[in-house]
Amino acid sequence: MRTGVVNWPCGRPGGRCKSPSPTAVSVLTEGFFHQPFIEFVMVAEANRRRGYGRALVDHCVSLSPAAKVWTSTNESNGAMQALLAKAGFILSGRVDNLDPGDPELIFVHLPRVTPVESAAR
Repeated sequence: MRTGVVNWPCGRPGGRCKSPSPTAVSVLTEGFFHQPFIEFVMVAEANRRRGYGRALVDHCVSLSPAAKVWTSTNESNGAMQALLAKAGFILSGRVDNLDPGDPELIFVHLPRVTPVESAAR
């Protein structure tokens, strides 16, 4: 299983800053039916709504350009749902009874098919 952790100090690859805390962190695994799954995206509270979460999600998708990339979030997490929609993810399903009263929503980012690829099919 491939696991990747992206930790961007100061919000960019190779970033350097005085704070020992990461600006943003994500984890990409292949633990969802052996398919790429963004397990975790966290942006430090002081750095939210600056594009770091979107950059991490886009980076995770770029690591698997020919594959579906999956992730999930709670129904109560409207900010993450909006981020996923802007990043091209679509709702694929829901799981009840993980967190009482707050279903887990499953999202997928489908690989892009170029006109050349679609003509070959």
